[in-house]
Amino acid sequence: MPGQLGRTIGWRGTQLVINACSTAASRNWIVRGIQFELSSNAPYMCANVQGNDTADGTPVIAYSCGDAPNELWNFENGEILGLGTQSGTSKCLSVGGTGGIGGAVELSTCDGIYQGWELVNGAIYGLPPALPASGPLLNTTNALCVDSAGARSLAVTPNS
Repeated sequence: MPGQLGRTIGWRGTQLVINACSTAASRNWIVRGIQFELSSNAPYMCANVQGNDTADGTPVIAYSCGDAPNELWNFENGEILGLGTQSGTSKCLSVGGTGGIGGAVELSTCDGIYQGWELVNGAIYGLPPALPASGPLLNTTNALCVDSAGARSLAVTPNS
């Protein structure tokens, strides 16, 4: 269930939140194939649907990259769709609540509300050019970016 904490397996995932766009390492994302990898000193942290759950409101967390189905995404018509989650159900990367600063990044039914996204050219924020593409992941509705810093840690439920 969303919000329900499971048993911890060695470390904790960090809830992704929405925040003002900046050059902070916690807001600079790299697109690798169809993964969103956090570009920072933390090794290989990806945007990951907690516990492979497809329920609306399921947290999207920064979690160690491992090519798992719950960290694979597809960009289609300005929306980011989760791939390979339970029962093959695709859901959209969304901003919960009122969509303001500190709002949780979560998985939700695709309805277009706080679900438009754009990978911003990092050079706009003074980041060095990188291949593959990298930069802040901007929500086009509220002009805020995905951030992995300053959010609460969540116990990680192992995938079954």
